Amino acid sequence: MLTVTRLLLILAFAYRCSAWLALVPVSNSSSYTFLRQMRVFPHVRTICDRDTSFPHCDITLDENYVYRTLPAKTRDMFRKAVRAYPDENVFIKYDDDVVVDYDYVLSVVNDVEKSGKMYLGDPMQCVGFRDARCMNGKFYAVSRSIAECFAYLVEDNDVNVSSLEDVFFGTVVYGKCSYLGFEYKSDLEKMIWHKHYQNQNVCMNLAFKGDKDCKAPVREKLLSI
Repeated sequence: MLTVTRLLLILAFAYRCSAWLALVPVSNSSSYTFLRQMRVFPHVRTICDRDTSFPHCDITLDENYVYRTLPAKTRDMFRKAVRAYPDENVFIKYDDDVVVDYDYVLSVVNDVEKSGKMYLGDPMQCVGFRDARCMNGKFYAVSRSIAECFAYLVEDNDVNVSSLEDVFFGTVVYGKCSYLGFEYKSDLEKMIWHKHYQNQNVCMNLAFKGDKDCKAPVREKLLSI
């Protein structure tokens, strides 16, 4: 017989296994409908600028940002996220024009959580450190210890390291958080679709900017007999 105590332990374990978030910065042109179709949606937390008009904002930042201030936005995003969600073990940063294989996402969560000090993504060269790796901003995952280190130790003058938010994040993590002894891990790019998705008979533009027509197929009227 399943006792109450055993049931509570099972529920607690299940909760711990799902203690992760996908942080998705959104803009006025982002599609909430598209995000809701993703299997990761229960774990998605949308990040909005102060004046962003979006159907649902989980975290609203205190400022409005432009391209050159995205490093500051990244700092502010992680500061608010680690404070608002103190029980999450893994933070994944998603662009709003990315699709990632769901089973692969779960394997990433498992690897990062098990490590407790992992920084996973598509590696690029950082600024100022030969051995540092910065992960492409379309998709990267970090353990809570790294997210907290970045959120609490980054200073205002660090924001000038780079105008690229992903290079900024990786460079600051290497410079400020190396004491954690964190480990790098490369993602599986074949499991990630950025801006464009193609599989079998499906082909989608994930980064539509409105500069071209996006027309749905014409549906023929059914003739009544």
